[in-house]
Amino acid sequence: MKNNYVKISGIIANDVRVTKTGGGRTMTRFTVLTEDEKTFGEGTAKEYVRCVAWGKVADEIGEKSKDSHITFEGYIHNSSFTSNGEKHF
Repeated sequence: MKNNYVKISGIIANDVRVTKTGGGRTMTRFTVLTEDEKTFGEGTAKEYVRCVAWGKVADEIGEKSKDSHITFEGYIHNSSFTSNGEKHF
């Protein structure tokens, strides 16, 4: 089993953005809203997970719309960039 493995299930929270690379590979960007019951207290804990998918998976997700339920598996990769001397994640 891979050490860096996740399974995410939730609702697509925004419009899926589909782009093609110069080589014709598909990339999608989307955000998934996950909800979980809180361990202590009442209510639910909500998390917004920003995601990027590539290739065949990106093609399949690109056909989905906002508010669609989605479950997928993958791995976590954090990225950052620096703008005006400030690092953004």
